[in-house]
Amino acid sequence: MPEEEQEMVEEADDSTTKGERGPNVQVLFVTDLGYGIRTTLAEFRKAHRGTKGTRAMFLNEKNGNLVGAKLVNDGDVVAVMTKKGQAGLFSVDQVRLTGRGLSGVRLVTLEEGDIVVGIV
Repeated sequence: MPEEEQEMVEEADDSTTKGERGPNVQVLFVTDLGYGIRTTLAEFRKAHRGTKGTRAMFLNEKNGNLVGAKLVNDGDVVAVMTKKGQAGLFSVDQVRLTGRGLSGVRLVTLEEGDIVVGIV
């Protein structure tokens, strides 16, 4: 392997790896009515066969249904897209780091009849 490729592989080993549950790895959950929460991955227990799951976010009529979840780090920027074509950018630092099972905070203000369809 050339030296340049070897250096790139060594740099990649320093980043977050799949399955790491450290305090810096965070998950952002977003609902279709524009609400979201940010919590650390360490808040979730490791699942095994036969487990019933873990509640990540409390969903109700006020905050809607879950649209997506994204692994994020401090300083990341997330784009939210709506059904009517509206897009908004926000820094994950604007969302307070909380525990699991909460309703969340408003991430985007939507027009009448509009819903969030995705996050990037």
